[in-house]
Order: sequence, then structure tokens, then C-alpha cells
Amino acid sequence: MSSGGNNGICYRLRSNWKVLVLGQILSLLLACAGAAQATLYLNCGLSAPTFTMSLVYLGLTLTHLPILFWRRYFGEKQQQRRGGGGQERIPTHDIDNDGVIADDEDNNNEEAEHNDDDGTNIDNNVNNLPFLNRSFLWYLLLAFFDVEANAITMLAFRYTTLTSVTLFDALAIPASMIISKCSFQCRRYRTLHYFGVAICMMGIVFNVLQDYESDTTSKQQYFPHKIKGDICAIIGGLLYGLNDVLTEVTVTSGDTTEYLGMIGLFGFCISFVQSLVLEQDDIRKFFGNKENDDKDDTDIDMCSLPIGFILLFSFVGVTMLGYIGASRFLIISEAAFFNLSLLTGDLWSVVFSVVAERIVPQPLFFAALASVLSGVVLYEMAPSPAPEKEIKYEEDKNYTDNDGIIMLSQLENNNSTSN
Repeated sequence: MSSGGNNGICYRLRSNWKVLVLGQILSLLLACAGAAQATLYLNCGLSAPTFTMSLVYLGLTLTHLPILFWRRYFGEKQQQRRGGGGQERIPTHDIDNDGVIADDEDNNNEEAEHNDDDGTNIDNNVNNLPFLNRSFLWYLLLAFFDVEANAITMLAFRYTTLTSVTLFDALAIPASMIISKCSFQCRRYRTLHYFGVAICMMGIVFNVLQDYESDTTSKQQYFPHKIKGDICAIIGGLLYGLNDVLTEVTVTSGDTTEYLGMIGLFGFCISFVQSLVLEQDDIRKFFGNKENDDKDDTDIDMCSLPIGFILLFSFVGVTMLGYIGASRFLIISEAAFFNLSLLTGDLWSVVFSVVAERIVPQPLFFAALASVLSGVVLYEMAPSPAPEKEIKYEEDKNYTDNDGIIMLSQLENNNSTSN
């Protein structure tokens, strides 16, 4: 029994290696985005999370909405030329009440009569195809959750360390599990899944104790209000869990280009207006003439404007790649495992905190990180809670082969009828 279980675990690891690699790439992108965001605040004085994210949403809009319009417009034209869906009809043979196999031509005549009786018109159906798979209200709500999750999480960087923010994002895991259980009836989490998540949550408790201890015993120079930052990070993690499940629902039954384009459009509108209301001073300070600003001599040296632009656009580019990769990831996997994969970004954040921020984590943080990594391994050892994703992945992987078999059978049927 144990050897069979080990073989099953090894098979799951071998078959899902692409998902594992993609998850770690996204984890690295998340750590790089967090590093760029923290550097913008520490070295350049820019603490405008909704403004920086508005540039990300604008980039998603400009890169994906034109593709969406192109596909919808020319796809409809192509379907109209084909007179329908454009897919070749596979020959079928029905058996009537007398046990006689009906010819394919008879079936075609019956289908034509049925369509005439119903008054359906293929061209009209093509013209009435909806432009979006989801409503505008759905994407507006999705963009709102995404904007606020990013804004609150990035606000946490002002009050606490990068390692604490990335570790508190793990709260997205239980949130996504609970919401997924309610959204997908076939979603099944096993005991090993819950046990792995519980160990991850134990790591979060360790980190809370560490930050609380350091906040009460000594007032640190850079982050004197860690508890406030921890609360922001916790709220952001819960919102991330909700948003990831809604994103999974959207991309699984829809189109990733549509999702990225519409989330970018509504996200840009929400975040840009919010930044104009709440972050005018920070934006003006960043783009203004830093040399002529009336600042105290005790302030840290601010970065030059070209360096600030490089950091800003680096953050925008890396975050855009993260959005694109996350939408692909949630097609073949589920939201809880997506958030678990991102937890390894803490390893990269520790390296950044030591090199850039000159902050060495306390020993209790490494105990917390060990608990998180152990929980990720335990979760991954269990069977996938989303069997429908594995079936869909296998079908997509074998689609070309199956299509070739169908075409071969069609040719054989045509040759037999001609002979």
C-alpha cells in the first residue's frame, strides 16, 4: 500500500511539473514586484499604491482589448463566411424505430426540416453572438476587489516589512478554499489538504508573535507601526483569496484575453480616480522637482527621476507578466494551490530584505517560513481537489491526436462508401 501511494505521489509530481514550474515563476515575479514597490517607497518616497497599479491596469487594457476586438470582429466575419460554426460535421448513423440504420443524407434532411420549423437562421445567430462572456457588472465587481486587495496590501509596505507582507498573504489560502468549496460543487479537499493549510497558518502565528514582540520592546527606525501593517496585510490576503476564486470562475468558463482586457479597463478607471482623490500629494512629489522641494535635512536621499521611472516601469512590467501568468495558471489549476505556490516568494523576499533593506529577520521568522514550506509540501502530496481541471488538461493535451483519429475515420468512411 505504501509503495502504491508513493508511486501515486511521484506520478502526480511528474504529470504536474509544468504547473509547479509556472507557480514558481509567478512566485518569483511576485517577489520582484514587491521588491520594486518597496524600493520605490524607501529610496524614491513614492507611496501611491493605487496609482502604480493604475499603470498596470492601463498596460493590460492597451495590450489585450485590441486583441479582443480583433478576435470578436474577424471571428464573427469568418463564421459568417462559413455559414455557421465553421466546424466540419462528423458523419453519424442513427437507428430508427424499425432498427434500420438511417443514411447521413436523411439525417441532414431531418435537421434542415427541424431548423425550418423552428425558424432559426444561422447567420442571425452569428450576428447575435455576445461580445463578452460575462456582464460588465461582473467585471466591475471583479476589478473592484482586485484594486482594493492590491491597494491595501501595498499600503502595508508603509508600516511593516516585506517579509511580513508576503507571509500574511498566505491567508488567501483558507479564504480561497472556503469560497471554492461554495462555488464549485465538485471541489473536494481531503484531510491532507486541511492539515497542510493548518501548518501554513501556524507559520503565520509565529510571524505575528515576532512582529508583536519587536513592536512592544523596541521602536524600530524604519517600521515603528508593524501591527498596523500586519492588519492591512491580513485584510489584503483575505481579499486576494476572494478575488482569485472569482478569477478562476471567470477564466475557466471564459477567455483570458477578455478577462485581462476588461479587468484592466475597469481596474484603471477605479484605481486612477482613487489615486487622484487619495494620493495627489505623493504623485506630485514623485513627478515634481525633488531638488527644489522644501524637505528637512534629516530626510533620506531621494532617488533621481530617471531611476524612479526605471523602478516604476519595472514594477509595471513584472506585475503585468504576473497577471498574464496567473490567468493561465488558474485555467489548469485551482486558486488554493495558486496561493500556496506564491508562498515560496518569501525566500526571495528574505534575500531582498537582507541586501536592500539591511534587515535580517529574527529566528522566529525562519521557523514560520519552515512551517509554511512544510504545509505546501503536504498540500501538494494529496490528490488534486479539482479533478475537472485534470480531465480538461488531459483532453486539451490529447486534442490534436483525437482530431487526427476522427479525420482518419472520416476518410475511411468516405473510401468505403465510394467503393
